[in-house]
Amino acid sequence: MEAKRKNVKVFFTPSRKVPDVAVVFSIKYNAGGLCLKKLQRNCPCPVVCKGCHHAALCYAVYECVRDKVMGSPLELSRSRVSNIKCGSLGGDFVLSWNTAPTMSAIRKSLVLATSCLVPYKLYTKYVDNAKLMGIKPDRAEFNGLVEGMGKSIKSGISIAIVGKARLDKAKLQKLADKVYEKTPAQKADTPRKKLPKLEEHKSEYPSWEAKGLGAALAVEYIQLKSNGMNMDLAGTKIQVYSRSWESKKKSLKPRIKDYVDKKFKKMGAHLGGVLAYLIATQCHGSVETVKAASKVKADKITDLIKSSF
Repeated sequence: MEAKRKNVKVFFTPSRKVPDVAVVFSIKYNAGGLCLKKLQRNCPCPVVCKGCHHAALCYAVYECVRDKVMGSPLELSRSRVSNIKCGSLGGDFVLSWNTAPTMSAIRKSLVLATSCLVPYKLYTKYVDNAKLMGIKPDRAEFNGLVEGMGKSIKSGISIAIVGKARLDKAKLQKLADKVYEKTPAQKADTPRKKLPKLEEHKSEYPSWEAKGLGAALAVEYIQLKSNGMNMDLAGTKIQVYSRSWESKKKSLKPRIKDYVDKKFKKMGAHLGGVLAYLIATQCHGSVETVKAASKVKADKITDLIKSSF
């Protein structure tokens, strides 16, 4: 089920097999890929690289949302939000969180998140993040980043809601209307300048190209079957923090079909909703990925995992 109000799209898939509601909120904006993952762990990239500046701004937006919904016991009691995360997935900046399965709780969480789409007000947070990444903050560069994010927000906000809520078309339309009405006006100060040309993010650990539903499924499979191997899904890459990955890959790949038979095919008609919820709560997919997960058939999953393995 979907609803739309100008640049705002809202998608809903129900599932009675999950405990609450997961929400995914995304815009088409470069969020820095693996640089954002570094920032989430409070550590810089080895050198300032392409993506560091974008990650510093996107993480500032995430911090604003996090503080609004979970900054203290008071905010948490009012928002009823938990498990808030952010990610850089494909070409999207993604926020995800869990909330109570009621119309009022979902609407409240969306309004709070939308109110933080004010990148031009987040210079102080940006500066802190930039310094951690080894960037010398520059107001004109920041203004350029803000202009780009503002254009992305105006271009489109996508939202996916997955879980136990009872939403019909009319309620979904009200949510789209509310987000549209509450989206702040976008502006950017002058002067503005482009970022310097920087190299791509480099790492000594194995990584490979992967995106969309196949990437999300591959990450879930590897994490489960590798005894908790540390890894990231960011931008258009999967990165594994193990130099023995190639030998582990040889043992994991032949077992994919057996894994799918045991963990997916038994779900029957409930598969789509539960899988979409899992991907949403792990922040392993954009709205488009969550939509794809809600519609996927079990007999397609083996090939999807192999395509990103």
